[in-house]
Amino acid sequence: MDSFDKALKVNENEVITFIDKGDTFKEIENTEKAVECYDNALKLVKKSFYGN
Repeated sequence: MDSFDKALKVNENEVITFIDKGDTFKEIENTEKAVECYDNALKLVKKSFYGN
């Protein structure tokens, strides 16, 4: 998780990092944190697509 956090400090708008971090949380059965990461990724995709 430290690597994901470091990567997000460098680029907080990296969708793939949020997805990978969510996948990792899912693997360790932390569904709440996984959903949080996926939500962040989705918000970034919507923002880049719609400009909001």
